[in-house]
Amino acid sequence: MAGFEACHNVAMRDIILQGSWGWTIVLQGCQSATIDHVRICGSRVENDDGIDVCNSVDVQIRRCFIRTDDDCIAVKGRDRALPSERLAVEDSTLWTDRANVFRLGFESEAAGSMRSIKGRNLDVLHYAGKSANWILVQLGLVHPALR
Repeated sequence: MAGFEACHNVAMRDIILQGSWGWTIVLQGCQSATIDHVRICGSRVENDDGIDVCNSVDVQIRRCFIRTDDDCIAVKGRDRALPSERLAVEDSTLWTDRANVFRLGFESEAAGSMRSIKGRNLDVLHYAGKSANWILVQLGLVHPALR
C-alpha cells in the first residue's frame, strides 16, 4: 500500500490506512524513517503485515494503532548487503488476529544481523498466543496487565 525503497528522511504522519491487500507499509533499505500517529486498519487478508522494516536503519515508529490479521511489525532482512538496526517502537497500540505482534528475523538475510531493536510503552489488545504475550511482558515490550 505504501512502499519506500532506498529512501532517506522518510516521514509518514497523521494518516489512516485501511484494507491493504498485502504489506501495508514497507521500508526497504531506508535510512532515518519516522512513522508517527499512523492508524492501520487491516485484517482483510492473510498477508497484511502492518509495518515491515526491511534492511533499514534509524527507524522510529510511535503513537500508532496497528490492527492486522498478520504481523503488526515485522523486521526483515531481504538484502544481504544491508543491515536492519536501530529501530524504536513506542507509545503504540497493537492488535493481531492470528500472527505476531513483533516478527523478528523471519525472512532474514540481513548483513551483520539485526540489532538495537527497542519497544517501549506498547499495548497489545489482541494476540492469539498466550505464551508469546508472557515473553513480550518479560522483555518489557508490552504493558504488564497482559499477564
